[in-house]
Amino acid sequence: MNRSMFVFLFFALFFGVMFWYFGGSQVKDEIPYYVKDVIHETAKVNIHGQIINAEVVKTASAMEHGLSGRESLPIGHGMLFSFGKEGIYPFTMRGMNFPIDIIWIDNNKVVRIQANAPAPKAGEEPAVYTPAEMSDYVLETRSGFSKSVGLEVGDEIIIDLAGTK
Repeated sequence: MNRSMFVFLFFALFFGVMFWYFGGSQVKDEIPYYVKDVIHETAKVNIHGQIINAEVVKTASAMEHGLSGRESLPIGHGMLFSFGKEGIYPFTMRGMNFPIDIIWIDNNKVVRIQANAPAPKAGEEPAVYTPAEMSDYVLETRSGFSKSVGLEVGDEIIIDLAGTK
């Protein structure tokens, strides 16, 4: 082994040990800021005994994107928007390719349902749905889900975030 290779390996090992010793061993559990938007947490949402496996979105950029650009939503799946506080949260169908049900939830109760919100047609301005009611979560599901389970305003929703990543 020549001298330059030996020096390189020595410094690589030295800096590796120093990095590990001074806290680098804790870095493995941290998620870089630029990856957080692509790693989705999941939740189980129980509505009248039907379980929806929902992606949980919390960041502004993930919320703005939502289900836009997707071709479909599998049966039994949805997207749960977790706002962290009560507010009036309008939803738009911009970039949507399929209809959905939009369910506003406050304190585990349904406060509004927009059933069968259609995807905009080419050249058409997308619809915006603005509730009058405050909510802390919004759940987007396949179109027709609300009707299929007989969901009504005032019904209880059980959100299990314990299984999140």
